[in-house]
Amino acid sequence: MDALLKVVTRFAPSPSGGLHIGGARTALYNFLYAKRHGGKFLVRLEDTNKDASFAGSDSVEVNIASILDDLRWLGITSDGVASLQSESIARHVAIARRLVEKGQAYYCYDSVARVDKASAVMASKARSTTKANASACGVFRSPWRDFAGDSGKRSAPVDVRPVVRLKVPLAGSITISDAVKGEVTLPHEQIDDFVLLRSDGTPTYMLSVVADDYASGITHIIRGDDHFTNSFRQRALYRACCAAGIFSSARAEPNCAHIPLVLGEDGGKLSKRKGSRSIGSFRDAGVLPEALVNFILRLGWGKGDLEIFSLADAQNLFDLDGLSRATARISYARLDNLNGFYLRELDLADLQSRLTPFLPSDASELARARFLKGVEGLRKRATSLQDIVSLGDFYFAAPSLPLRDSKALAALQPSSAGESGDIYVNLQRLRASFALIPSSDWHGDKITSAIRAVASAEGLGFGAVARPVRALCAGRMDSPDLGEILGILGRDETISRIANLPRS
Repeated sequence: MDALLKVVTRFAPSPSGGLHIGGARTALYNFLYAKRHGGKFLVRLEDTNKDASFAGSDSVEVNIASILDDLRWLGITSDGVASLQSESIARHVAIARRLVEKGQAYYCYDSVARVDKASAVMASKARSTTKANASACGVFRSPWRDFAGDSGKRSAPVDVRPVVRLKVPLAGSITISDAVKGEVTLPHEQIDDFVLLRSDGTPTYMLSVVADDYASGITHIIRGDDHFTNSFRQRALYRACCAAGIFSSARAEPNCAHIPLVLGEDGGKLSKRKGSRSIGSFRDAGVLPEALVNFILRLGWGKGDLEIFSLADAQNLFDLDGLSRATARISYARLDNLNGFYLRELDLADLQSRLTPFLPSDASELARARFLKGVEGLRKRATSLQDIVSLGDFYFAAPSLPLRDSKALAALQPSSAGESGDIYVNLQRLRASFALIPSSDWHGDKITSAIRAVASAEGLGFGAVARPVRALCAGRMDSPDLGEILGILGRDETISRIANLPRS
């Protein structure tokens, strides 16, 4: 990279839906590359792309707000206010008109049906011809390409509104040096005279994206592999604008990096409509943004044997050399492990604050306080914020009988070997022992000592008495330290819960 070049990258999604894994990765890589090189990262919403389907989706405004909110949640911030492509339509149209004036584009009066038919015929010829000549007959060349001048316009069909097409050179080629794919060359004869303005006068995506990238000073375009073929069309348009004096020939053409697509766990292609989860769904499930950023970062980029990256770490390390040429496959088990790691690393007060939105809306202040106090023990075995709340549900209300957890239910059944003694009697004696402990002295050591004393008096092991207590107070056996749980619940609540076991 030229050390004198001011890096400017962009993320330009279509607001036909929310932000998903693939789009988030594109945004992250562009953001990190700009920050690594002291440049600018811009966000542009391509809300004029008529090729994107909005059927069944929320309104464009809702989708835009959702995308921007998700980017902020991930920590991916634009240098400046996000722009809308629709704000620049007049400029895009003016560029197309100027290209026509300079002979770099032309009015085409062929109907859509005729173009489709011609394309089908050319595709058929391409399949039947030799490989050497296939490229020459596989693209559309309009008969109106060289039909210029006033006399031509007067002879044009009066009942057809023309489109504007780029006049791609018939000879020569375009070479793109891609940071992932390497150097790739495509002859001009394989690039069709694509549409710049539709018959209704609106600009196409291909025109708008090139115009906006130039206006924003974009120096590096990092995006999905599915856009790679578009790069040659866009480069042809860029050069036509330079030839027409619309763009400055002194400015370097944008650098490219086309990253392989992200595959689902089944190896299939992800899309907004199949298999891809929205970023909002991860947030709602209790995934931390730190974990999700780390997870997304590693879907196609690496730095040696390092696995854990904070966003700040990534800004200092990210470069295009680390991009993989292989497709990345999502593993949600990997995300669970990462999220569990970050949950355990969070400052306790920070974790408690992040858990607050996930607490039951009808929970009392006392129940909320108990839960938040028990978070330290709960997070050791959790993989999400929702998981922590689920594992600590006993802090909000006493488990109801019969218990749903099979192991906890078994702990309340008399052992055929008599290893548990009379559970009901044991719990009665334990209640009496607990009642003698002053509330001010109610803590883990005192609690476990009382349980151990009852077990010893009955000639039982500690677990024979502790297991039924855990079952009645927590409702499950995979819960934190029993002394910690009972200490948080308080003496009176503990006594009330272990009194719930009916005499069998």
